Amino acid sequence: MQNTDFDQRERDDALVLPDQIATYISERQWTKLASTSVEWPNEELIAPELVDALLELEPLDRTLLFRALPQPIAAEVFSYLEGETRDDLLRHLTDAETRHLLAELNPDDRSCTSCQGR
Repeated sequence: MQNTDFDQRERDDALVLPDQIATYISERQWTKLASTSVEWPNEELIAPELVDALLELEPLDRTLLFRALPQPIAAEVFSYLEGETRDDLLRHLTDAETRHLLAELNPDDRSCTSCQGR
C-alpha cells in the first residue's frame, strides 16, 4: 500500500523559487536578477527549479539567465543540463565565463564535448 501522507508531505516541502526571483525570470529582468539582494536558497535545492525555468526560455534568454545567476548556483544548474542544451549554453559563454564555470564544477561534471579546446 502506498503512503499518501508521505507523498503529500513531500509535495508540500517542495522548494518554490522565491517570488522576487521568479518574477525577475518571468519578466526577463536579467540585470535585476544579477544584482538582487534576495537571499538565494541552497544551490542544490534550487538548481532543479532553475533548470526547468531555463529550459522554458529561448536560447539567448537561457544564456542571459545563466549569466545572471551567482556562480555556485550557475555551476549546480549546469551540472543538471545534458547534451545539446549544455553544449549550446557553452557556445554562448565567453572563454572567461567558461573557465569560471569549470572551476566551480565538481570534477565529475566537467566533461563535455564543447569544453574541448577552451
